[in-house]
Amino acid sequence: MSSPFTALDVVLIGIAFLSAILAMFRGFTREVLSILSWVVAAGAALWAYPLMKDRVRELIQPEPLADGVLIIGTFIIVLIAVSLITVRITDLILDSQIGAIDRTLGFLFGLARGVILVVVAFLFFSWLVPERQQPDWVRNAQTAPFMISTGELLLSYLPEDPAEMIEYLPDTLKSYINKLLGEDDDGGDAPAQTPTSAPADERQSRALIRPGGGSGNPAMSRPASGAT
Repeated sequence: MSSPFTALDVVLIGIAFLSAILAMFRGFTREVLSILSWVVAAGAALWAYPLMKDRVRELIQPEPLADGVLIIGTFIIVLIAVSLITVRITDLILDSQIGAIDRTLGFLFGLARGVILVVVAFLFFSWLVPERQQPDWVRNAQTAPFMISTGELLLSYLPEDPAEMIEYLPDTLKSYINKLLGEDDDGGDAPAQTPTSAPADERQSRALIRPGGGSGNPAMSRPASGAT
C-alpha cells in the first residue's frame, strides 16, 4: 500500500513547521518588529535620497555609484539601529509574564508565514512547469489542492497590473512620507498666494474720498457757500 503522502508533502509540511518553531523561539513581537524594521529602513532610504543625493554626488563619482552608496548605506544603518532597539524590547517581553503568550502567537505567525512561502513556491513551480509535465510526486501530493486554493486566494488580492504598481511605488511612498513630514510633494515651499482684489478696492475708496480729482479733504475742494 502506497503512502498517502509524497515527498512534496513532507518537504512543504517540514518547511512550514520549521518556520513556526523558529518564530516560536523568537516570539511574535520580534517577528512583527523585524518586518517593521525593514519597512522603516526602506522608508528612511527613500526619504534621505532626494535630500542628500547632491552632497553625496559631490564626494563620490560616478552618480550611479553615489546613489547606490546613499540608498544602501542609509538602509543598512537604519536597519541596524532599529533592529538593536527591537531586540531589547522583545527580550523584555519574552522574559516577562506574557512571554509564553508571545511565543504561542509567534508559533502561529511562523506557521502562517511558512504556509505562504510554500504556496508561493508551489505557484511559481506550477507556472514554470505545466501540469502534464510535472512529476507524479507533485501531481499526487495531498497538499496540492490546498496550495492551489490558497494560491488563488492570494492572487485575488494582487493588483491587476503589478508592474505598474511597482513602477509608481517609489513616488507613492515619497509622497506619503512628505505628507507625514508636512512638506509638499516637490519638496518646495507652498505656492505664493494669487493677488486679490485689494488694489481695486483701494482705488474705489480713493475715488470716493476725492470726487473732484483733487487731493486732501473733499470739503476743501468745494467753493464756500458765500464766496463770490
